[in-house]
Amino acid sequence: MKNKIIFSLIFTTVLSTSFSQQIESEIGSIITDRPDQTEAPALTPHKWVQIEVGTQTESDKVGNNEVTNSLYPTILWKYGASKRFEFRLITQYGNVSSKMNGFTSKQEGFSPILVGSKIAICEENKFIPQISFTSHLELPWLGNEAFRPVNIIPAFRFVFSHTLTEKLNLSYNLGMEWEDGTSVSTSIYTVSLAAALFENVGFFAESYGFLRENSMPDHRIDAGFTYLINDNNQLDISAGLGLSEISPNYFISCGYSFRLNTQKK
Repeated sequence: MKNKIIFSLIFTTVLSTSFSQQIESEIGSIITDRPDQTEAPALTPHKWVQIEVGTQTESDKVGNNEVTNSLYPTILWKYGASKRFEFRLITQYGNVSSKMNGFTSKQEGFSPILVGSKIAICEENKFIPQISFTSHLELPWLGNEAFRPVNIIPAFRFVFSHTLTEKLNLSYNLGMEWEDGTSVSTSIYTVSLAAALFENVGFFAESYGFLRENSMPDHRIDAGFTYLINDNNQLDISAGLGLSEISPNYFISCGYSFRLNTQKK
């Protein structure tokens, strides 16, 4: 509860000060990697910092047994190191609660830090999509011991986006990650269709999944809304369902993203 209160205070403070920021229309509106699972190929503008904060609760219930995973918050820190390279850092505070056969157990604490980058490959040109490449390394040295991997875990995605119409966009990701301490890999796919409903309100619907070697597939769907406060600030809310036997029953998420010009006087 204490952590939730602290996060709420930080969220409210940042949100209240964000309205005073000057709109930087020459670089367009903020483009985020949340709330959907499909990452965007657009990079954080050069010499800007972008921070994407969110909470998420995921529940899986089978009979009388229930596992709930919560993140409050998960934060993606991004810095535009150049026009074609973005540095990324992911920090998370999580809670895993299990209720099995009448007994409850809980693990809570910081998850391992992930460091990574996004590299621009090419811009959209007619039938050729905008393409970027993202990669992350999950580090085993920080965070709650219950959440730490034994080894460094790599993950990568190729990120694509097509502009279908002025108000409709198709994005998709193809990637892979590895299981801690083994050579077992999991392939990742995402497909997201986003529409601009109004001047500052967007909607998306998405299908995504995880295809682990020698295991059943994990397919899911989700949908949500974004609200653009101004060019540099955005709110979001989303929810999703599991489609496979091994998928969680549902998840809900909300977040706030903003960016700051580090060269601004």
